[in-house]
Amino acid sequence: MSGDAMKKVAGILVVVLVLGLAVSSAVSAGVFVSASKGVDSNSVYNAFWDILENESYLVYKLNVTHDLSAAPALVKNSRRGEENAAEISALIWVARNELKASGVKTYYTADELRAMAENISKNGLPEDTVRSLKEQGWTDDEIKALEDYIRKNADNITSGFDMLEFLKNFSKAFVDVAFRYSSYESWAIWKWKWEGLPDFTDTIPDNVSINPLLAQDWMDLYAAYASNNTTALVKAANSLSAEMYSLFVSPSSFKSKSFVVLQNGKLILYHGSIKSLKFYRDFLVLNATATYADWHNEKEFIYNWVIYWPKALKAYNLTRQIYSLVFAMENGNDNPELRWILNEKMDELRESLIVHYTENVRERNLKIGPRPPIKIEPPHQPIGMQSRGGSSSSPQVTGTKTSVGVYAHITHPNRDRA
Repeated sequence: MSGDAMKKVAGILVVVLVLGLAVSSAVSAGVFVSASKGVDSNSVYNAFWDILENESYLVYKLNVTHDLSAAPALVKNSRRGEENAAEISALIWVARNELKASGVKTYYTADELRAMAENISKNGLPEDTVRSLKEQGWTDDEIKALEDYIRKNADNITSGFDMLEFLKNFSKAFVDVAFRYSSYESWAIWKWKWEGLPDFTDTIPDNVSINPLLAQDWMDLYAAYASNNTTALVKAANSLSAEMYSLFVSPSSFKSKSFVVLQNGKLILYHGSIKSLKFYRDFLVLNATATYADWHNEKEFIYNWVIYWPKALKAYNLTRQIYSLVFAMENGNDNPELRWILNEKMDELRESLIVHYTENVRERNLKIGPRPPIKIEPPHQPIGMQSRGGSSSSPQVTGTKTSVGVYAHITHPNRDRA
């Protein structure tokens, strides 16, 4: 990094420090303590470093030692990282909104910032700021180092600063962090299942469709997206990615599966299973069989498909990015820009779910036995009841047949004479 670039970074950092201290209670407490939807912000921030450290270790273990046992562990840790980064993004956004609503000044000119920095350089940090820092665990040496840093870099402040804009971008930066975790998660699966495999060189058929194995999950996700239901979006995105993950690492779990296929303008539900699955470099080929019962025409159709999926891993990565986005939204980040990103990701996912396929169909007659006549009987007579005189008596049942069965009126000899 060049000297000018270093000065610019130092200037930005000083601005953040000066404003974070100057607006101390409103900003500091807001950004680092405010919670969204009951989230314990301290545990979220502490978890960030633990997850990051573990991610680094697992990436090293998988990439350098080629220990494939690290792959599922990396997938699990990356998912934790996605949620953690999304929660932090939401925390910062909620704090931004609280700061905006508080009426605290959030935009400062370069001259104002330099004056504030010079005041700190001459007089040190205000007493209430020092007290607040010590309550947060700062030592005297750390506070002095902070004052020295501001003093040395005060001249690097060259432009004004908008705290709301900064917090907006800071919040979005953690969405990018979540996306990075999604990339490592997908990379782990690639190392586990795809690395070192040959290219697919056969001819790809012209027939295209949304992957029938995942069409129902895709429709659930799209329905939640169209209705702007973030709770349903979180559930549907997680469900879709879970189905893909199972397909990649445990295809035997698809022995009994519902397939949804669009044929002649109609959605047809099939029941079937995956017969085989083969990985190629960045490519997936599946053999599946399914049946469809046409009860109206008393026919059963047996379909055998060969499905060619060129963007399987990209589709998985997109489902995790979408999950991170909607998880942040569900936890309080209502930044409209996240919705714009979601629109793009949904469009990319739809394209990535498209597969090519060949289809072989045969049919056979359904064996339907004769339907037995419906027999309508009056209700059973209840057990006799003991009368006051000690004799047993039973209710008498009289009935009138109607178009839907028997309407029964139950009378009791003793009670009805009273």
